[in-house]
Amino acid sequence: MCSGRVEMQANEDLQQIHDGHRNYSSHPNAKCSWLVKAELDESESPFPIEINVTFFETECGWDHLYIYDGTSSLKSTLLASLCGISNNPPLLYATSGHAFLHFYSDMAYNMSGFDLTIRSIAMMPEPLNPMPALVENTGFGLLTLDRSLLPEEMTARALPSSVRVGAKVFIWGGYQFPDFNSESDDATWLIDLDGAIEPKKLDYSSPPIRYGAPATIFKKTHALIYGGVKFPDYHLFNDLWVLDTSQNIGWTQVKATSFSEDQTAEKLFTMAGHSMVTVNFKNGTELILCFGGYVDDAGFVSLTVEFVPHEERIDQFFFRYPETLGFRVPGSYGHVSVVDPENPSNVYLYGGFQNNNVRNELVLYDATTRIFTQLRTAESAARRWLHAGGIVGRHLIFLSGNSHTDTSHSSGTLCYSDEILLYSIECGKWTTIQSSEKWFPRYGSASISLEDKVMLIGGYDGELKNEIITFKPSEIPDECSVVTRTNDDSCERVDKNPFAAPTYCSSCVFKNSHRDDGCHYCADSSGTERDTCAATPEKGYRNTNTCYSNVQDCPDFKQWTCSLSHKRCTSCITSDSLATTSNITRHNTLDSCLKGTDTTEFECGVFKTCGECVGEKNTSTCMWCGRLGVCVSNESYVSSFPFGQCFEWFNKDHCDKTECAGHKTCKSCQSDPRCGWCDDGTQTGSGTCMDGTLFGSSKSSTICPTNNWFWVHCPTCNCSGHSKCDRNNQNVCLNCAQENTAGANCERCAEGYHGNALNGGTCEKCDCSKNSKSCDYKTGKCHCTTKGISGNRCDECNIGNKYWGDPENSSCYYNITGAFAYSFRLNKEDDKAVTALNCHVIEIKEEPDIEVEVTIDDSAEGFNMTNKFFMVNVTTFLPNEKEVLINGTTSATKKYVLNVPHKEYKFGNKTQRSMRIYIHHFSTPIFIKVQVRQQSRMSLLTFFLVFFACFLSLLLLAVIGWKLKTMYDLYLQRRAVLNEMREMAARPFAQVHLSTEKPIVDEPPQPVCYEILEDQSAAVATSFLLLPRHPDGSPPVGLSSLCFGSVMIAFEEKLEQSLLLPVLPPPSRNGVDNPTCTDNTPTPT
Repeated sequence: MCSGRVEMQANEDLQQIHDGHRNYSSHPNAKCSWLVKAELDESESPFPIEINVTFFETECGWDHLYIYDGTSSLKSTLLASLCGISNNPPLLYATSGHAFLHFYSDMAYNMSGFDLTIRSIAMMPEPLNPMPALVENTGFGLLTLDRSLLPEEMTARALPSSVRVGAKVFIWGGYQFPDFNSESDDATWLIDLDGAIEPKKLDYSSPPIRYGAPATIFKKTHALIYGGVKFPDYHLFNDLWVLDTSQNIGWTQVKATSFSEDQTAEKLFTMAGHSMVTVNFKNGTELILCFGGYVDDAGFVSLTVEFVPHEERIDQFFFRYPETLGFRVPGSYGHVSVVDPENPSNVYLYGGFQNNNVRNELVLYDATTRIFTQLRTAESAARRWLHAGGIVGRHLIFLSGNSHTDTSHSSGTLCYSDEILLYSIECGKWTTIQSSEKWFPRYGSASISLEDKVMLIGGYDGELKNEIITFKPSEIPDECSVVTRTNDDSCERVDKNPFAAPTYCSSCVFKNSHRDDGCHYCADSSGTERDTCAATPEKGYRNTNTCYSNVQDCPDFKQWTCSLSHKRCTSCITSDSLATTSNITRHNTLDSCLKGTDTTEFECGVFKTCGECVGEKNTSTCMWCGRLGVCVSNESYVSSFPFGQCFEWFNKDHCDKTECAGHKTCKSCQSDPRCGWCDDGTQTGSGTCMDGTLFGSSKSSTICPTNNWFWVHCPTCNCSGHSKCDRNNQNVCLNCAQENTAGANCERCAEGYHGNALNGGTCEKCDCSKNSKSCDYKTGKCHCTTKGISGNRCDECNIGNKYWGDPENSSCYYNITGAFAYSFRLNKEDDKAVTALNCHVIEIKEEPDIEVEVTIDDSAEGFNMTNKFFMVNVTTFLPNEKEVLINGTTSATKKYVLNVPHKEYKFGNKTQRSMRIYIHHFSTPIFIKVQVRQQSRMSLLTFFLVFFACFLSLLLLAVIGWKLKTMYDLYLQRRAVLNEMREMAARPFAQVHLSTEKPIVDEPPQPVCYEILEDQSAAVATSFLLLPRHPDGSPPVGLSSLCFGSVMIAFEEKLEQSLLLPVLPPPSRNGVDNPTCTDNTPTPT
């Protein structure tokens, strides 16, 4: 289990080492070590120790298990630095008599951990024989894998520099694990492809050893390398070296001169993770190109550099930073560049790592026009960096690599990919194939393209590889489909996996084998629709739009420039936005950015000390690698140390522990795999942490005698150098207080003192004002006892939070008024010593009485108010007079209320009398509410008068409302009657036939006709009357003898029968009409 430094004895039985039940969060520091001692044979010689890793799963790039053949991380040979998920865990052997294992995790993301077994074996197994060629049917043709081991003299390595000259392959450099028994291999090795693949060591002078320096061939026989990373310490190079393979003269350093008129304006940056190739033009000239990479003081850069060799001298080059056009290639680390042999001025770039993101863009660069064009993007699972690449026939092939993204958004991708990607140049199609063999996943291999295969040299999968693997795809089917138009005439191929519509204008209309010549890029000016790549402008948008058919007219076809307004150099170089304020090269803008201004936020690589790197003034997310003394961004940590070279990163609280001497206790010392504890012999636990091994300090035995050296265990008595232990119990310190220390091991300063008590450190008395009783035992910052008082000595008022006063002579106060209730939440770290709160009441009126209420809110979430109590004092005073206590000292548990009579204490503007509330003797955390009320009390008579006045007013309003409603209803009724009368008057009357021979005199007039209205509520009755006339029946001259009238009467259904008139017989034939009323249409006269 992961618990400090543990010593184990190996024997022939299997013993298990694990992180802690498949979850390495079980140890709070996640730093632990195991020292395994080998069993001895009869001659006292140690047996080999077999270390079999049976399961391994940690966070890729961050959490490592280091396995050494030796007793520490110093003076030992590193066998492996394991991280990530391993499908093929290694089997390792330690032959020095000891094995030392050290595990470190930054505890950001915990995974399942690891299991391994150890045992002693009688003898080392025989080396593996070369594996015979393996032919697999992948479903996409055949794949032939051939694996051969490099000689033991050629140290295993990753990211070496390699070039091919005809049938010869030259290999140099590459990262190698530290080996106590030998120096790093800086020799140049030759592999003759015409003979047996057996590397031959060349006796050449060599550049300073490095890894990640790309190499390319120019002038057919010359190799050039640029940049790279120095190891075992960390340093980026910006130098150039040339190897003339036709002569046995070794490497020559090259002087690089800028093409710029002002040759001092441009310089070559220290760079790593870039790629470099040589392109050839139709006129026979050649050009060396360098793409992207990582610059320590500028981050990931998207620079393109052109190198031109001198015509006569191989030790002189010219360089420039050209203005490139088209698709903006993100700056990345560990991408691959491949030259198309049929079009030797075309370069394909794929993959790379940038700011914790792994890229999957495939980009074509035409060196003739300096145009970048984005091709079809690979699937998201195909993202990778530090992969190998080459070209076989008309297929790009990409192998192995690291496909893991940042763990916070990882989809389960692996540190060591086992996928082989093929991209058809003619068809623009990706194909993924996998081998059933699980031994080849790795990253950091060098790759060489041969005619029909790709060769991989070395690599890393937790171990460094000393082998060569060749991949030979064959019988690849012709997967190209016929190029034709789709229904919407978009420029896409018709096949199973059609092209995605191009995002960039230049990618759409650029003339190459991946797009039809007639493609137009249409940009929606309204912003409501997606941009399209259409065959004709008419197929673009219905909305107002602009279409482009010429690549040079495209909006994204511009020179790459940067604005000086960027705060960080990284954002200046890698920003996707195109600046319009200046037309200068990105290199010059970067150079200006690096000169710095008051607002410049520098890249982490410019800081050279831990304090600068992780200090408070640095707002970047920088991390300090103490082992190598390098400051890097957390976005580039993984790419800066791809082989686990850093061991551990530090923040500002632990800068003192970057070296062994910074550890002040034995246990802390032994958490560092370099360090051991040298006891000073005082039997108090004090001593010095030093570099060393199991056998003693790395300095000399005179500095630390063997009896005082503790590598695995610690001294029994540990009182931090301040006291001796009880003879009967070595875990009990006798008198820590005599040197103002406290704790079970006298490990901290006593109350009222501060300092670093560890390892005999001194504790000084706290320098605090009367407003503090203690201070932080580490920093000496005083703990203020009154809310609102601040400062290191508690001698200032917290003006920022509106506290005021004189803390030296009185106190600090918070102004409150009677208009609001005030809440004080005392639950922060700064409030842990607070026991008092002072309030100053302002805007007090002359009358009425004042009510003071102080409450503890026990319903507040996150506060435990059980058994909380407090005390309150209320005072008042006139200007220039002393405060007078209104109440006695009163304690309360939940609520305190005090009434201050205004007649006794004259408040108001005339007297300028003030009042203060002192709340004290409480403990935090606590939630206090303070409220001051000043409201007139209402008498009973006033209450009833107001009540009845309101009641009567409401009653009166109700009566008025009822009356108004009644009047309105009557108005509506009358209006309805008038409407009905108008309706009646407007109706035509029926034809009436009357018989007047027998007038009825004695009876009242009767209606001759009823007409019922539509609403069935009324009827119209019509009556006729005979007017006075002559005896002979004739009317007076000029008058009528007959009149009629109509009247509306109420109608009820039950009276319908009584309203019906008798039906009279029809008129007689003699022309005399009977009285009747009909609905017939009047007869015209």
